[in-house]
Amino acid sequence: MICLAHKISDRPNQSEFDLLWPQIPIMGVASGFYSVWVTVLGNFKDPSGTNYAKRFVADTNSPLYYPNTNIAYLP
Repeated sequence: MICLAHKISDRPNQSEFDLLWPQIPIMGVASGFYSVWVTVLGNFKDPSGTNYAKRFVADTNSPLYYPNTNIAYLP
């Protein structure tokens, strides 16, 4: 997970990053452990300065990803 976060953070521009980003929520769901993903991704930012964890939470805030997750208590 951390290795992938480093790889994707090496993308020089936002458009390349945006092409690779959709893999992250899918991998998160496949492996589970939502809190671990949020914690680790919180250490990285995309080229626009958006924190990975915030983007992950926004992109997975759907019943198809992590049902019954209350995002009100997330950092």
